[in-house]
Amino acid sequence: MRVDRIRFGSFVFAGLISGVGAIITVAYVGSFNASSASQYLLPVFAAVFLGTAIFEPGRFNPLGTFVGIYFLETGVLGLQLHSAAVWIEPVFYGAVLVVAVTISTVLHRRAI
Repeated sequence: MRVDRIRFGSFVFAGLISGVGAIITVAYVGSFNASSASQYLLPVFAAVFLGTAIFEPGRFNPLGTFVGIYFLETGVLGLQLHSAAVWIEPVFYGAVLVVAVTISTVLHRRAI
């Protein structure tokens, strides 16, 4: 297998999808603000690292990331239904990120 070509193609495709997402976001918001991008990073990191703790400890995998996204969005929706404060959503994402990294690290060390 040509791993270098597959890796290069994956990065190009991921960049293309990110560019399309950025264009859609700018079209929806109406303008670009450089500080608005940081609010999208914490949920992504939380979902990806939660995915490493679910199926294959210590390894990033798409199925685990999907389950992590589902768990996080269900949790945020539950908090919104209970009329939680506005600041609770980033705290929830941060707490899940800390717990996910800790669980992934512990499970990965036990597997070795």
